[in-house]
Amino acid sequence: MNFFQKSVDEIKQGMLASIQSAQENGNLPKVLNFYRGPFRGLVELWSFGLYQIYGVLDRAIQQAVPMLADEAEWMQQHIEQVGLTRKSARRASGRLWLERSDSSGNWVVPSGRVFSTLPDGNGEEYRFLSIQDEIIPDGVLFAEISVTAEKEGTQYNVAPFTITEMKTHIPGIEKVENRYDWIDVEGTDTESIEDMRDRYVLAWKGLGGANKHAYKSWALSVAGVHTVEVIDNHPRGQGTIDVLILGSAGLPGTQLIEDVSSVIESNRPINDDVAVSGPTVKEVYISLTLVVIDDTIGSMVADVKNVLNQLFDPLEGLGIGVDVSRDRLIADCMGVDPKIKRIEWTLPTWDENGIISVADNEIAVLGEAPTVTWEKETT
Repeated sequence: MNFFQKSVDEIKQGMLASIQSAQENGNLPKVLNFYRGPFRGLVELWSFGLYQIYGVLDRAIQQAVPMLADEAEWMQQHIEQVGLTRKSARRASGRLWLERSDSSGNWVVPSGRVFSTLPDGNGEEYRFLSIQDEIIPDGVLFAEISVTAEKEGTQYNVAPFTITEMKTHIPGIEKVENRYDWIDVEGTDTESIEDMRDRYVLAWKGLGGANKHAYKSWALSVAGVHTVEVIDNHPRGQGTIDVLILGSAGLPGTQLIEDVSSVIESNRPINDDVAVSGPTVKEVYISLTLVVIDDTIGSMVADVKNVLNQLFDPLEGLGIGVDVSRDRLIADCMGVDPKIKRIEWTLPTWDENGIISVADNEIAVLGEAPTVTWEKETT
């Protein structure tokens, strides 16, 4: 959006018109020819200088408007004016399981040992360090150790069973793995401009009292919170409010729920009964057959599986309280390739409207990897 910006030619023509008017009024000598010679050069320089000034003014006005600002430093100033602070990046931390070959004796796993994932599709691997000396007691094969990510960021919230490499050799240790609930503290990125803008708007909406916008604003002020849904229609009886959160790694851990509860407890009205939790998981199992018009399918099956995985991703998929619609799944899957003529479903079982109902406090996720097969249409 341009408030002051004009082109160099517009400024130049306006300046020449003003000079001509000043000459006609006797304010400038008519003998000076501003259309040619050295004076025309001065007009060109003045016009370009004004063009630069207009650009600076235009940029400054844009950054001064919170809904238009696109520089992080400016947006940070705006949220600080409503009592907010920008959320900083944080390292993920959690627990790994080690297995040793011989259970005899107490075995020390020193701090500073490095573990990592295998390289992903982009060749990136994510490294984690043990943060304290751990002892595997005599007679025990397995031990749980605490680790922290090498760097800040959400990319270190890796999936279960992906940390399998020991970069630092530990004598006697044969296996390492991260299990389903391995994350204690979610890794976070530095808060984005859009996220700061969203919280700025919520802060203003929350000035009307402890409404759902205020609860959402309080929850989002906690580092690691990605999504917040507030159910304020007395879900557990009169005066009750449920705050559902997702962390930057998906379903929230115990520590994140406690952090959000603490913030809300310090802000809520005394008569509000507030419960903070993650959404209840509703598992959906998918098995389908793609009926295609051409048997040169290439990566079609893999692409359909990716679409389904994305659709049921807790952070980027359907979201909290959103029903699973057969029409939505069909549209997304058939959009992968025009050779898909129709889809035949084995699972899930749809109701008469082609819907799997999801309650307000639930989130639909895949119970297991989707099964996708294909067959060529018979004529």
